[in-house]
Amino acid sequence: MAQYVLRRLVTLAITLMGIMVVTFFISMVVPLDPLASIAGPQAPQETVERLRVLYGFDQPVYVQFGRYIKRLVHGDLGTSFQTGRPVLEDILRFFPATIELASLALRSSPSWSGFPWACFQRCTAILPSIIFPVS
Repeated sequence: MAQYVLRRLVTLAITLMGIMVVTFFISMVVPLDPLASIAGPQAPQETVERLRVLYGFDQPVYVQFGRYIKRLVHGDLGTSFQTGRPVLEDILRFFPATIELASLALRSSPSWSGFPWACFQRCTAILPSIIFPVS
């Protein structure tokens, strides 16, 4: 049992590391410059460069990745550009509403409301007449 749990923990660690690598590099290959959109379309290039230094985009990729991992491990998801609050605070603030909407969607979905069972009963009632036509 201990070996199974250890194997699952190692798999979890590898999976989480893979997710972190993929999300980091996907954010790096996006063709849009996030700093230019933050500064605005009419912002001078000096402002964009100042933001690049402020947020560390002037650093090599391996340094940016190291800071990304370090901040994730410490629970620092950064600051929202829209609200100006910590991202974790925004996630925790809106999480109850997300759970409420998800549970409502699950409760109202056909798979929870008995729709498949009704279809099964109807199909089994019709199926014999299709297989065995009037004899």
